[in-house]
Amino acid sequence: MRILIVEDDASMRRSMQLSLLGQGFDVYTYATGDTLMLAGVPERAACLVADYRLGETNGIHLLRMLRAQGWSGPAILVTAYPSCEVRHSAHAAGFDLF
Repeated sequence: MRILIVEDDASMRRSMQLSLLGQGFDVYTYATGDTLMLAGVPERAACLVADYRLGETNGIHLLRMLRAQGWSGPAILVTAYPSCEVRHSAHAAGFDLF
């Protein structure tokens, strides 16, 4: 299974990557949503793991862009700044887990 990770913090991105690689997943990592969008959405991507705060954008906006391009896989939003508002926005955008 191919997992996409979009996380602007290099140490968090690497930690998630190593953890998922150790479980046998094929992992693609990106520091920004723009880099993922420029790379194109891998059609075989099984899941997206995105940080909420990504600098130039956020994970919710990123998932909306991916959905607009036809990607329909499950998505997980991670954040160090949880709130009811972010949770509601994440679920409304189509995130499966928060």
